[in-house]
Amino acid sequence: MFELGNLSGEASSSLLTNSTSGIHEDHSMTGSIDGSFLETSAESGVPCKSEEEGGCQLQEELAGGSSGGGSSVSGFYTVEYPVTQVNGCRQYGPPRSWRGPSPGYGCEVYAKRIPANFTEVHLVPIFERCGRLYEIRLMMDYNNQNRRYCFVRYTNEEDARLAIELLNHHFVRGNQTIEVQKSFEKCRLFVANLPKELDRKTIEVSFRSLFPEMTRLVMHNRIADGTTNRGFAFMDFPDHGSALRAKKQTTPGCLRMWDRDIKIVWANPQRALDHSNADEVKTLFVRNVDLQVSTKELYMLFSRVVDRQDIVKISRVREFAFVEFTRRFHAAFAMHAVQGFQLNGYTLDIEWAMPPLR
Repeated sequence: MFELGNLSGEASSSLLTNSTSGIHEDHSMTGSIDGSFLETSAESGVPCKSEEEGGCQLQEELAGGSSGGGSSVSGFYTVEYPVTQVNGCRQYGPPRSWRGPSPGYGCEVYAKRIPANFTEVHLVPIFERCGRLYEIRLMMDYNNQNRRYCFVRYTNEEDARLAIELLNHHFVRGNQTIEVQKSFEKCRLFVANLPKELDRKTIEVSFRSLFPEMTRLVMHNRIADGTTNRGFAFMDFPDHGSALRAKKQTTPGCLRMWDRDIKIVWANPQRALDHSNADEVKTLFVRNVDLQVSTKELYMLFSRVVDRQDIVKISRVREFAFVEFTRRFHAAFAMHAVQGFQLNGYTLDIEWAMPPLR
């Protein structure tokens, strides 16, 4: 791993005039830093959110450091935001002055279709206009060019939503535009080719011995007979880092168990709940409901944790059910209380019901 731009306050005001100035390396490396950067603020239709707070700091530094026809960077690599690169990931930040836990995944956006020669020098002026940045993670290839996508995390969710609204299809060079979307946290692995005769407990014990960071195994039996599993499962982890470590143990995506190759890959990301309408969702989606369980029995189950008058209605569709409540508070309480409950031998899996796509 090497670190870029760990400069003092005095040094940060000097110009970065060549590819090696202001770089501290722990190991020898080849390559250069592209000193060029995008024309900012004046040509962009995206306002700078921090102008009311005294202007964009980096933007002012860039403008103050530019002179003549040559490209220059002034005060970019500072003590506050270190730049590091390890295992093909070039990271800007997090700020050294940050205290407390890192912002959640709701504060992160995913940007793609980035020009291949872009670095944080180009990206920070663009994304900083929507709010204070926590970090930028830019994926790099072996030629020291980016892989055309990055992850940008803000210090709060409001700034991330603003970036999606303002920067999606934003022009960055000529007719080139970038796409900015909500980032999905990859913390779930999909496991396939499981022996169908094995029960849940046997599979869970085996996986926990291999992946101690696993928080939950999601696996359902076949509704038709109730004795055999469906041949696949999901492993949940507390964060992306722990899920990535587990996946690397199975590289290239297979694990030899029970005299067969068990396939372990990333699970498809679930559609995220729109936070602007989150308070309006009061319905739970219940999976793995035994076909013999009646709607009356479901009413009795949920009435144990909330009052009967707080339940609006329960609808059944095959092995699924929808439970609607009068208030979101009651729905959230019921979800945590009933999650994982075994009803007629089937483990219930509960999550928020998604509103229809518009």
